[in-house]
Amino acid sequence: MYCQRCGAQLDDNAPSCQACGQATAPPPYPYPYPYPYPYPPQPPVKQTNTLALIGLILSVVMPLAGMIVSIIARKQCIERGEEGEKMAKAGIIVGAVYSGLVVLTIVASLAIPFIMLSPLFNEVVEAIPDSLALLI
Repeated sequence: MYCQRCGAQLDDNAPSCQACGQATAPPPYPYPYPYPYPYPPQPPVKQTNTLALIGLILSVVMPLAGMIVSIIARKQCIERGEEGEKMAKAGIIVGAVYSGLVVLTIVASLAIPFIMLSPLFNEVVEAIPDSLALLI
């Protein structure tokens, strides 16, 4: 090893040059360990369509409005590539079933008084005790 200042030959372990007094450079360090590779970039998180959640909740409270909102939300999910398509489908199904039950209940509540007042109903009610007597 040689002195950087005067060019005199130095011992490998000498802390300074004996000719000029210049401090020797520290021994070169080995290359540092390479940094670990960074984590791979995460795929972007798809955002859930808020309208799908609103449609599902509305389909329980107000079935027809919830079903309409869920249909709109499902269309948006498909067009925009957002999450929430299954939630929108559930809102459509729940809204349709609940709307059907509401319509069936209304029809039944309107039809029952007419059925009970009809003369045919009275004949059926009078025939019931005779049929039960045959079973005994």
